[in-house]
This record gives sequence, structure tokens and C-alpha cells, in this order.
Amino acid sequence: MSEDEKLLKEAKKLPWEDRLLHKNWKVRNDANIDLTALCDSITDPKDPRIRQLGHFFKKTIADSNATVQDKALDALIAYLKAADSDVGRYAKEVCDAIVAKCLTGRPKTVEKAQMVFMLWVELEAVDAFSKYGKTHAKKFCLGQKLNRNKLTLGFSSGQGVPNPLNVKR
Repeated sequence: MSEDEKLLKEAKKLPWEDRLLHKNWKVRNDANIDLTALCDSITDPKDPRIRQLGHFFKKTIADSNATVQDKALDALIAYLKAADSDVGRYAKEVCDAIVAKCLTGRPKTVEKAQMVFMLWVELEAVDAFSKYGKTHAKKFCLGQKLNRNKLTLGFSSGQGVPNPLNVKR
């Protein structure tokens, strides 16, 4: 058994917070994969694990390692799909972290960040978007910066990008 395998095996015994914030990126990556699987297994939006896990995403989304950040977005997407509108209280701080760290990364990361925004809107957590002015609202609402990456979340290129906050462009 290699050193990495031993480290990952030992890390599985740690609590979620220690695993998700571990100094080794492989442990953090593995923790996000496990968190995704856990969230995918949750079928009841009132499951108590949803309340226990919500506060982790602010830190995991802001990870400095792009691979770990990508897995954290996968975990957040699985979490939001399992959750109901009660998790809206985490929206502001998580969306702030996404704006700060995920909108200028890899194209797949940007696409996942867009999906997260759409899921927050679906959960009616639109208050997370209200503090942002014209510049940041464009980033949030699939505007200028995301449009350059030609990511339109299912809208045909002829339709353009929706403007849910009615921001003047």
C-alpha cells in the first residue's frame, strides 16, 4: 500500500470538516467525492444531514486547488439537488465564494458554477444575488464574462443569455 493510499484510508476516519479542509489536496478531493456520493444518496429534503453539511461549502468552493474546487462544485450541485429552500441561508456566502474563485477558472468549472447559480434560483434563494451591482450581477446572471466562454446553459446561441435581475447591459 502506497503512502497516498494509507493517507486516504486514515483520512476516511476523520470528521467531514477535517477531511474537507485537510492540508493534503488528495484527501480534500477524496472527501468531496464522498460528499457528492452522500448527497446523491439523500432522498428526503428534510434529512438532518442537509443542515449539517451546508456550512462546509463556503470553504470547499474557495479551494486553491482547481481539481478539488471542481469536485467541491460537484458536491454542491448534488447537495442543492437533494435540498429544499431551507438551505437558502447558505446561498449568500457560498455564492460570494463562487464569484471570487470559480468564474475565471476552467470552462467546466465556470459551467458548474453557472449550474449552481441556477439551482440556487430554483430553490428561491435569490437574496444571495441582491447585493451585487451591475458589474457583479453580469457575472452572476450569465452575462458578459460567462458569455465569452460561450456557456449558455441550454439556451441556443441565437436566444442570448437571460437577464433575470433586469440588469442594463
